[in-house]
Amino acid sequence: MPEDVGHCFVTWASKFDMYVHYCKNKPTSNNLLVQHGGSFFEELQRRLEVDHPLPAYLIKPVQRITKYQLLLKDLLSCCEESHGEIKEGLEVMLNVPKKANDAMHLSLLENCDVSVDKLGEVVLQDAFQAWDTKQIIRKGRERRVFLFELYLLFAKEVKESNVVKYQFKSKLMTTDMGITEHIEGDETKFAVWTGRSPMLSDCRIVLKATSLETKQVSSSSILYALA
Repeated sequence: MPEDVGHCFVTWASKFDMYVHYCKNKPTSNNLLVQHGGSFFEELQRRLEVDHPLPAYLIKPVQRITKYQLLLKDLLSCCEESHGEIKEGLEVMLNVPKKANDAMHLSLLENCDVSVDKLGEVVLQDAFQAWDTKQIIRKGRERRVFLFELYLLFAKEVKESNVVKYQFKSKLMTTDMGITEHIEGDETKFAVWTGRSPMLSDCRIVLKATSLETKQVSSSSILYALA
């Protein structure tokens, strides 16, 4: 039955974390291959009469994620009934590249005063413009924002020898935090704050997303974390 296919993806969802780790580490493995592989693998390919070069095989697991997604989307469009588990299976596979992307960005975070191992899984991460309303000079700054179950982290993107890193700047605890979902005059802005109310807050940060959709997803995710 078609729903059994979706059930398989849901049942074995945790096993797909190996794809997350693989995708996260792929840029590093590619760099190592370029720096140290030389002509070794090309000569090996010719000697063993292998059809394709090594990079063509290393990309296969990444391509497989997309193929699984397409399979489940096709099943969803063909089946009039039993959509439930097929949809759940598709959500599992759509979440794999997101988790890999989140993990890759988190690996670039430096000098955080909380161990990355203790932060837990990334709920959301994205680039925002940020304004600290308590500062005398209220200038918007580019920040990479990471949302976890217990923390909202702010980091600054820096480049060292063309390598991107995120320098930790500050954090808020979600248990002490509130959110203002709408800022008058700009539908892509919202604010996070600590204390009893935004007007009496010791810390109030206005965030501007790159799009209305990003703002809606971000504010909804923060609201869920605060619940």
